[in-house]
Amino acid sequence: MEQVTPQAPRSPTNACVACTRSKRRCDRAIPSCSYCVRVKRQCAYDEAPVHTFATPPGGVSTDSAVLLEPWAAAIIAHYRTNALSALGSVEKTRRTSRAYFSSTHYKLAVLSEKKFYERLPSLFTSADSSFITLCLCIHLLQQIPSRSGDSMVSSLYALAKTGINQLEMLRCCSIDTIQSMLLIALYEVGHGIYPAASISMASCARAARNLGLHKIRSEPLSGIGDDIGEKRRTWWAIHNLDRFINLFNGDAIFNSEDAGREDPLPPDDGSPPLEILSSQSIPTIATPTPFRLGQFARECQVAHLVGRVVHHVFNPVSDAHFHEEEAIQLKRTLLSFLPLLIEEELQFSNYCGALSTCVSSLFTLYSAPLFRAQHRSLDEPRTLIAMEQLSARMAEISDYFLGVARDENKRFMLSPFVPYALYQTAVIESRLWEQEGNSQHKERAYRMVELLRYFSNRWAIAGKYIAVLDSPHPPVTLPAQEFYISEEARVHEP
Repeated sequence: MEQVTPQAPRSPTNACVACTRSKRRCDRAIPSCSYCVRVKRQCAYDEAPVHTFATPPGGVSTDSAVLLEPWAAAIIAHYRTNALSALGSVEKTRRTSRAYFSSTHYKLAVLSEKKFYERLPSLFTSADSSFITLCLCIHLLQQIPSRSGDSMVSSLYALAKTGINQLEMLRCCSIDTIQSMLLIALYEVGHGIYPAASISMASCARAARNLGLHKIRSEPLSGIGDDIGEKRRTWWAIHNLDRFINLFNGDAIFNSEDAGREDPLPPDDGSPPLEILSSQSIPTIATPTPFRLGQFARECQVAHLVGRVVHHVFNPVSDAHFHEEEAIQLKRTLLSFLPLLIEEELQFSNYCGALSTCVSSLFTLYSAPLFRAQHRSLDEPRTLIAMEQLSARMAEISDYFLGVARDENKRFMLSPFVPYALYQTAVIESRLWEQEGNSQHKERAYRMVELLRYFSNRWAIAGKYIAVLDSPHPPVTLPAQEFYISEEARVHEP
């Protein structure tokens, strides 16, 4: 909680001996501005209050445990004023938060809703800057493009980033800060703000490690408190989002370590997993696919496979035989997940996050040989045939996608990871149409573009994918930070 204490008369550490002994203000130690030096007068200093900050429960520190200089206190006060002005009131923040927890929260289920609402009444009184920033990031993540093609780099986004930067400056390392960073990174992914998304993810992962969240992930689920459960879900969310970003970026260097096969999967909201395998066992990364898990836990399993795909494709081993066997195993495993993910999606309406990421990983695996092919034109038809079946599966459930995307009440439930899979499917169907002349492929491609248009009403990144599809020969895998097809990209991309 932030407290303000009056400042005692300043006694600079570089005061003269006489002033130090008499405990009086030393004029020699106080700097003067150039104007006062020129007119030969002493600068007048107003004594400003110095802010001190207490350490909250569950965090290493909040705004700061040290005294701030007046200039730093003024910066923090200015940010708090602007942030609280943007939030409006406790009641307005409560309405925004309710909308968030009933929709977007399910895409990154890291916050404790109960704890959040317990703290909310203090927002305009005693809340520290980390909680104010968290509320601001929730408000930010509920923003949508006013029309297709609009930039989401807004004044509210800049204010939220300013809050993150100030928390870093104040050496804050609390769970609020890390969750704020996560929400910012998800916003940047969903609206195609690159390379900021990658940079935000790196800062978030490092802050989480400094707080020790990586040590919590392997603790048994039984007997842990709400705070530990929240930290565990936060670490897993970092693990998942980090791998999704790297899949889109084509980068094999992760900011967070891989999960272990025996690490317990997190519950969606702090409740026990939906299915316990036995009295002595709980779901882990290695839990077989047929067992029913929560949405978040299933996404963790898929994200673990995404990490393996990224390493395989973008940092391949030198042993060609091992590399080929690994590709076969990864395809087999992901394909075994696909029917289950489709079934769970149609039955429980998870809104496609894990499903679309599984599809994108498979497309990336199928495309991988083309990255290294010397005669790309000879290998491309065979690769397209291999991807046709996967593309057809996406087309089969396009009516479901379309029903969800058209429903304005479900707009905020849409996952920001879906547009990439839709884009890849559109590319494959367009190429199959060019190759075979089958109008069915043309209709499927148009259906994917239609879906992207609906998704662009929630996530601006979908509109950017549409722009790429309008270019000549768009690649199946696209570096998310570029969104244009350069001559260099055509050499390496299928």
